[in-house]
Amino acid sequence: MLMKGLGDHDEIMNELLSRDDLTPVVLWPGKSQENNSTTTVPELQRSFFESKQRKDQKDGVVLISVDGTWNTARKMVNRLPSNVLRLDLGDEVAANFSMPEMN
Repeated sequence: MLMKGLGDHDEIMNELLSRDDLTPVVLWPGKSQENNSTTTVPELQRSFFESKQRKDQKDGVVLISVDGTWNTARKMVNRLPSNVLRLDLGDEVAANFSMPEMN
């Protein structure tokens, strides 16, 4: 786990995001209204399968999760490089998570 703002962590993250053999994705609910860089788990799996068939297989995924208010999270995600895909987990995955009721 890397944390933004820590010098060594920032350097490692920048290096990971610049590698051609890795696919960087950020967890983000729903399709992006701002750009076409949204993918789903099935699309990501298909992309890995197709790259394996073409012999230009990616070695893995850099999974980015942001933490903050919606406004802060949106700003953080918008500052990511353009090669970072937004990974929409879909309603079926989101339905497995629920907030506990407060009494």
